[in-house]
Amino acid sequence: MMKLIFLTILVLYNLSFAQAKITENFSKSDSSIIIKEVKLDSSFSQIKFFENNFFCYKKNKITSLDFSGNEIWQHELIDSINSNFIIEENKIVFLDSNNDLICLDMKTGKVMQSLGIDVEGKAFLVSFDYMGNNELIIPKETDSKKAILLFFDNGKLLCLDLETLQEYWRKDFQDVFVTNPTIFNNKIIVGMKSGFVNLIDANNGILLWKWKEKETFELSKTIFYSDTKSVYFLDGDGFLFSLNLLLGKLNWKIEQNKFISLQMISDETKFLIAQKENFNIVQIDLASGKILKEIKLDKSIQKNISYAFRRNAKLFLIAENKILMQTKNTFIEYYSNKNLIVDYVITTDNKFFIKDSQNNFIELQLR
Repeated sequence: MMKLIFLTILVLYNLSFAQAKITENFSKSDSSIIIKEVKLDSSFSQIKFFENNFFCYKKNKITSLDFSGNEIWQHELIDSINSNFIIEENKIVFLDSNNDLICLDMKTGKVMQSLGIDVEGKAFLVSFDYMGNNELIIPKETDSKKAILLFFDNGKLLCLDLETLQEYWRKDFQDVFVTNPTIFNNKIIVGMKSGFVNLIDANNGILLWKWKEKETFELSKTIFYSDTKSVYFLDGDGFLFSLNLLLGKLNWKIEQNKFISLQMISDETKFLIAQKENFNIVQIDLASGKILKEIKLDKSIQKNISYAFRRNAKLFLIAENKILMQTKNTFIEYYSNKNLIVDYVITTDNKFFIKDSQNNFIELQLR
């Protein structure tokens, strides 16, 4: 699954908005250096890092900070947020608890647009480039293709044009979304409470296929990955599946091993990276499901893998509070944090941010 260029973190909420502290330090690793550390209050509920600024949400307030932690603007909401917030085309977009979709100006925090939504419940928002044929009543003034998908917790799905907030389509799947959606080539892959994996056309909401292996099929912790030909995922039992994206049929399944983590590098077209119950890291051939390589981790770094990325031809794994780097046929500890590392974002070819569980942002430089 392609990683977003901006960073979204969900943590516990409520804080007195606090001074961000910046420090500069060197890591103990010979291969990395801590360029900068930005400390934000640990109780922000949502944070995005976008265009070198932080956008933070606490109860009824959205605040924009520069990279030094100085407040740029703060917008106080009448109602609390009832969704994640996304940033697209200089707009901060979210659904509030009064079922109003709000668009704030990213630069000023002022309300640009709002729309009452006639669907109740919490929602998960995703943006994409609309390529469908549905016509809008009010003509658009720009060539923007950006649209918003609102996945409601009652199984309803809405698609709106971002520029005008006009509706392209809506569907009711009579089920409950239990995974975050993954979008590729204007197709939506999402897991349902019924155990079905659904593939939905993002341009019109049509259900292209649905699939499940057995009557009780647990997907609530599943993350979907795709190479545009197949869909790859772990079920609740730790079995690994590959489905044909076009037909919705099983390509292969690995059930002789159980896995605790699955990762896919966005530009990798040959293999998946998975972690077995014994913490070993394996490379799995996309086409056949065959294990190509297995690497045993040293006991000191046997941690659950949450992210994988490649930089400067090197493979990095984020494992709880550590970053591991591959060297030939093993992995070594590249960086260690006292807190859990909960997300990351690439800034340049040789720099990246990590985010820990206490809302500390650390910028690392590769060497």
